[in-house]
Amino acid sequence: MRFNNFIKAGLYLVTAALLGACNSGGSTTAASTTTTVVGMAVAAPVTGSVVVKSNGKVVANGNVSAGAFNVSLPNVNLSGELLFEVTGTYTDEVSSQSVTLDAANALLLRTQSNQFTAGSTATAAITPDHTVVARLVEGGMTLAAATTAFQNTFGYAPDATVLPFDVTKAMPAGVTTAQQDASFRVGMFSQLAADLGLTTATDIADLPAKLALDLADGTADGKVSAANSVTFTGGADLSLLLAQKPLANRAVMAIGNFSGNAVANVAAVAAPSGSGALPPIVADASGTERTVTLSDASTVNVKIDSINKAPFPVKIMMNSGFSVAKTTHQITLTDANNQPIDITAQGARVSAITIVPWMYMNNGMGHPTEIGSLDTTKAVNGVYSIDVFYRMASGMNGVPMGQWQLDVQLTDTTSMGAPAVVDAYFYPNVMMVMNGDLLVATGSNLNDQWSKMGVAAPRAYKTWLQSVTTNPQGGHDLSIFVATQDMVMMKMAFPAVDAGLVLHDETNAAVTVGAVVLQASTDGGLSWQPLTAMGNGIYSITGLAGLTLGQLATIDVKLDVDLGAGANPMSPASGNLQLQFTAP
Repeated sequence: MRFNNFIKAGLYLVTAALLGACNSGGSTTAASTTTTVVGMAVAAPVTGSVVVKSNGKVVANGNVSAGAFNVSLPNVNLSGELLFEVTGTYTDEVSSQSVTLDAANALLLRTQSNQFTAGSTATAAITPDHTVVARLVEGGMTLAAATTAFQNTFGYAPDATVLPFDVTKAMPAGVTTAQQDASFRVGMFSQLAADLGLTTATDIADLPAKLALDLADGTADGKVSAANSVTFTGGADLSLLLAQKPLANRAVMAIGNFSGNAVANVAAVAAPSGSGALPPIVADASGTERTVTLSDASTVNVKIDSINKAPFPVKIMMNSGFSVAKTTHQITLTDANNQPIDITAQGARVSAITIVPWMYMNNGMGHPTEIGSLDTTKAVNGVYSIDVFYRMASGMNGVPMGQWQLDVQLTDTTSMGAPAVVDAYFYPNVMMVMNGDLLVATGSNLNDQWSKMGVAAPRAYKTWLQSVTTNPQGGHDLSIFVATQDMVMMKMAFPAVDAGLVLHDETNAAVTVGAVVLQASTDGGLSWQPLTAMGNGIYSITGLAGLTLGQLATIDVKLDVDLGAGANPMSPASGNLQLQFTAP
């Protein structure tokens, strides 16, 4: 059952009154032998009961109503660790299922010795994250070690003194940022359960305990031991789920998913931000390999590499090889015997590869990014390549802004009937270009307006450096990839711009691209050279003069797009579009 603002407001008033009473002077009453703890038990708000144990013995108990409770703790027990256990029912935020908490899956809070001061009313939050920590202690860790194990995975240490509220209701007045963060994290665990595909109330209630079983050995791999997986009553195998999508990546994606869940997150509580508030960036390095299983039980190894060459960022030292620039991905497919899989061969078990990049932003505003066409010229060797143009970095200063997911979809021809799709997921750490190079430029024109999220704004066009190489006959060969914004079935897309492209907005209003003219200048705009349309949004010129090997090159770019009423120059606020890099 979810608690309402009246009950919650009453809790805060009771808390304030108790604190005021404790600070009032002039009393001749003998010192109390108990200490009052006022708290909230929220997975969403629970209605049920709470008991407090000291060394396994119950020393206090009370009722829980819409999450709110208070208990009187004997002062003689305050010097040791205490365990709060909450049983009862609640309505899960994301699934809206009624969830029952019993002794086996109770919400827990373990407090450190001397957490509470005798005679001073205190607060206690009992939530899923505290439950994970308490279950780790049950498994043999110290409270400090359990807190560290949790923090290493989820990026923060739960704070028992911060009382959460119900995010499925309007945000109460006067709540602190810390309370908003704690409340969001409760919802994040509900979202994580949904993202894991946990559909029964029992499995949702069991999630904190199952996570603790997984983390007990220090590795978030979904296993209790090398031979034993963590499994749920409904049949879900955590080791299989985390092999597909690792827990650290799922945690970041759950943040974005819950931020954008307007049904569950009615209060529109923003995701926590800053260092120590979010999970760490955990990413797949270039060369990571996943193994997936086809319908006939045969396996396919899928390996992904970044094979950039200068002037694009390459995988050296701390650079991941995945950058806010054109990143060339090499995908290698092999079978269980390490033999190449040629998707172009007659009767191949995998007949196609589709790349689907998606950014799960912390604020819930997820989006794809531009991609090129799959190159199959080395298919006989099981090697394929494709360009992905990442629009934003994964994070800043080690703090995630979201989670990039690269879904490599394999068309499985071994299935009965129509071919199936098998997914291999990768999580690159996309980094900013840090050396000052400008490998993408953005322009727009007020005559090209579109409606996005109910607001009319100029449609943005991006010119990405596609390639630059020396020409044996002199000069350099330059290619630029042009893409823009579109809305397809109410979802954002970034198509390549060619004549004949039909663009839409969220109202489905359509406009057709006419002539596209792209020009480049290496002398500051004194002279301009036209680029030729090559298809798939790529425009090229051969033998471009004005670039010197090893020297900083600045290329001004003019982009004109005819949308039916003449050419529209797509420019930044001032000057021309500009690319800058060291000439190869």
